[in-house]
Amino acid sequence: MRCPLQSEFEAALTAILLRAVHRFLSAFKLKAIVIQWKNQQVMNCPQLQLSARTRHGNC
Repeated sequence: MRCPLQSEFEAALTAILLRAVHRFLSAFKLKAIVIQWKNQQVMNCPQLQLSARTRHGNC
C-alpha cells in the first residue's frame, strides 16, 4: 500500500507539470497566431511586401 503523502506529492507534481506544458503550448500557439497575422498583413499590403523583400535582401 502506498503512503498517502507520496500520492499527494505525485498528484501535485503532475498538476505542476501539466500546467507548465499547457503554458508552453499556449505561448507557442499564441506566437504562431501572431506570426500568421503578420504574414497576412504583409500579403494584404504591397508596400509591406516590398519592405519585407528589401529587408531580407530578396530584391
